[in-house]
This record gives sequence, C-alpha cells and structure tokens, in this order.
Amino acid sequence: MDGPRALGSAFATNTGSHDITITAVEPVDVAGFDVGPAYAILENSSGNWYAVGGAIPPADDDATSQLAWDRRVDVEDVVIAPGETWQIIQSMRITSLDDAHVKALKITYTEDGSERVAQNTTQVGVEGHGPPCR
Repeated sequence: MDGPRALGSAFATNTGSHDITITAVEPVDVAGFDVGPAYAILENSSGNWYAVGGAIPPADDDATSQLAWDRRVDVEDVVIAPGETWQIIQSMRITSLDDAHVKALKITYTEDGSERVAQNTTQVGVEGHGPPCR
C-alpha cells in the first residue's frame, strides 16, 4: 500500500424532514493507522460510489471511484437534505508493523437545532506482516 486508502466508509441517508449538517467525522478505536481527511460524496443517478479500501486519490484504472472522487467535498458542514444519501469516506494509511484496526466511524451532526451522533458498525482489521505502508 503506497498511500492513504478509503478504509472507513459509511452511507448517510436523511430519512427525516429537516436538513442534517455534518459537523465531524472520526474513526472509533483506531490503532496502527494515520488518520487523514474525510470526504463526502453525494449519490447521483449513476450509482457510482467510492471503492471501500480504494486508494486515495483513486488509481487510474478505477473508473468508478474516479467518477465518485470528482464529486467529493470536505465532509464538515455538508448539508444532507431530506431524501439524500451521501457516502462518507475516511482516509487512513497503515503505519504499524503490528495489527491495525478501526472499529467504526462516528458522525456528529445537527438536525433541527439538536446535536446528534451516529456510528456505523463496519470494522476494518489488517494483520501485520511486514514494513509499514507508506
């Protein structure tokens, strides 16, 4: 692995009737990873999403992630309108010779004047076998 990858990913769908504004995204229980920026990608009619585990930026031969990457914005202050779905990707780079893991992504947001927190349940683990990825 040469650089950062989309090792954290969550889909955020607003099923309510008020806008949701994301204020923070952070990985939960991280070990062996350098955490980079998080991005948000709005769903569109093409159905192109960023590949979980894909290189950041995407490899030239990853056309689907390239199309999603072109739609990315910084995650903080993204407004999710009712009915919209956004993919949240967290950039991380493995830095450990030992095992590395992240337990989940925690998304803090405001809705109708209240702060709320959502957390996905996707875990990523990498078994250590050699020199750290750069």
